[in-house]
Amino acid sequence: SPDDRSEWALDKTTRFVMFHVPFEHILSPVIFDEIEEAIERRATKEYRIFPIQQGQLLQDGCTISEEEEAGKVAGPLIKTTRYIGNKWGGKYLRAPDIYWTILEKGKNQLRYLSEFFDGERYMNTGGADGFFIVNDAIKLPSGKFQVYNDSVTVRSNPPFEGEIEGEFLVPLIKDYTKTDKRIEINGYDAYCLVIKDKPSICVKEYVRWGEKQGYHRRSVTRTQAPWYRPTRQMLNSAKILVPRSFSDSYAIYYNPQNFLSLRFYRLHPKLEDVVSLVAYLNTTLVSLIIETLGNRSLGLGVLDFFMADFLSLRIPVVLDKELKEAFAQFKESPVLPVKEEYGFKFEEENNLVSLQPRAERKQLDNIVFDSLELTHGERDAIYEAVISLVEARLKKAVSV
Repeated sequence: SPDDRSEWALDKTTRFVMFHVPFEHILSPVIFDEIEEAIERRATKEYRIFPIQQGQLLQDGCTISEEEEAGKVAGPLIKTTRYIGNKWGGKYLRAPDIYWTILEKGKNQLRYLSEFFDGERYMNTGGADGFFIVNDAIKLPSGKFQVYNDSVTVRSNPPFEGEIEGEFLVPLIKDYTKTDKRIEINGYDAYCLVIKDKPSICVKEYVRWGEKQGYHRRSVTRTQAPWYRPTRQMLNSAKILVPRSFSDSYAIYYNPQNFLSLRFYRLHPKLEDVVSLVAYLNTTLVSLIIETLGNRSLGLGVLDFFMADFLSLRIPVVLDKELKEAFAQFKESPVLPVKEEYGFKFEEENNLVSLQPRAERKQLDNIVFDSLELTHGERDAIYEAVISLVEARLKKAVSV
């Protein structure tokens, strides 16, 4: 029987296999013998296989300190560290070959993203968006705002129409990045009601309207005293905002004016050079990692990436002063779908694929690619891999 005091069975090989054809097409003893005997990664027209020792699987999914990496901590790994899990499906089934090339060429630059960032969840009003989020507010000469809110949940109640002091309304990014999709956020499209101290007479009137709508009985507000007390995410923001999900394009936003955000994870940099960090996060290398390891179970072709998974990534991190210079031009360009971003063209007659990333994109990416000493073919392979993975995700959603 297994001995939990030793690294039992960690020298055994696990084989991850993904079939490219219907299962009945590979019911052949020859194919299964090939799979059973495989000792290295390979791909055929019928399947892809990734053999790996179980000890390596354990190590890849553990939090390993610098002391453990230096061999200063003795004993079985399973006893000296904590297993936090790993993205087996993404890494060992979906990951294209170029993913492993990146990890190999960048092995001396591998760092956990948690070394550079603290993560924070997105703002959650617990079902009370209609109260806290103010979409229609016009500033008056008096400094107050004329507010109109038609988020009526009780049919017999009218919308709110009245004034609220500016000190209680904080600029908020709600749908701004959908209408003006650029990396640097320089505007907002809503306000958040933030009542830090005692509410004014005007705000009390708005609170009474909210109670008539039942907002004080929502999942979050009913546990607070007073119920309209701001959550922690209403009191601060972050200069780096990560979308909760991705579709056909990638952007991790730079929020230099610290506007509040509604549906974004927040990254708080541990380094002063925020611009280099956000520039690196917007390189195609990071896009490939996210697309490979993200969660595809949300439906509609959407890719999700949880904050805990993001911070636990151990990937080649390149922070070069040239990133800041490249980012100055890159941040002004619109965020495009990956096919347009990378200049993807397929010439059906010649069966050729050509790639011509836009100049600002190429300048930013090349700083990281040069650091990893990637060949021209490997750089193109990264662009092609991102396009292929996104296309496969979106097509699967349509077929379902």
